[in-house]
Amino acid sequence: AECAAALTSHKENVGVALVNDIEVPISSLGVQTGGSGEYKLGGEDTKNITIDLNGFKLNITTNYWSSIGAKNDNARILIQNGTMTSSQATGTWNSYDVTFANCNYAIDNVVFEKAIAFTNANKVVELKNVTINESHDYYAMWISAEGQTVNIDGLTIESAGRGIKIDEQ
Repeated sequence: AECAAALTSHKENVGVALVNDIEVPISSLGVQTGGSGEYKLGGEDTKNITIDLNGFKLNITTNYWSSIGAKNDNARILIQNGTMTSSQATGTWNSYDVTFANCNYAIDNVVFEKAIAFTNANKVVELKNVTINESHDYYAMWISAEGQTVNIDGLTIESAGRGIKIDEQ
């Protein structure tokens, strides 16, 4: 509850640092947005959101959707230094993946225990030293093109399925 409250606070700069492995129910991050299906972090004036995993694991617990974004679609979410996953076990790619939507992202030195997706029209995603360990027959990374820029500097994919899909969805 404390982590969710910090991530949804209406400050210009929002930051959390994990001190152990943690499960955060996706529903604790507010109300799911219609259409894009995301839970939005920060407030309307938030510019930066930093999630320092600090060597630990963040598990977004959900029965269906694990999409996160920011209330301010010009904000930048930085996720760094640890492991991230979600509890969603089955479904189509977009319900199974950990999805990052509708803002700018920097992801540095993170291991994902399942597939990830980026749906950020006209935004920038920067991946540095990212590992994806995907154990289902899905794409390890799904990128919806729509004017999105994805910069990759160090990416390892261990996948039971496919690699990267760039889609005009």
